[in-house]
Amino acid sequence: MRDRATNMNHLGKYIRTHRLRAKLTCEELGRVVGKTRQQISQVELGKNSVNIYDLFKICKVLRCSYRKAMDAMTEDVKEKMERQ
Repeated sequence: MRDRATNMNHLGKYIRTHRLRAKLTCEELGRVVGKTRQQISQVELGKNSVNIYDLFKICKVLRCSYRKAMDAMTEDVKEKMERQ
């Protein structure tokens, strides 16, 4: 079983990878999408979820696939359901 405190979730990894490719900090991304640095960081670490509207904004800023982000989110939900 995965420990969410030490391992990023699929969506978090996806966002972090694309944020780093865009050479943005959590603070810069947060500012553009209306979130705090801490909120972006918590999503990347898998400690907080993100709503679909905010995910769309994040993908638009990072110029990454919303569909792939949704696929990553789906994987996280599947794994959570398997653990229950």
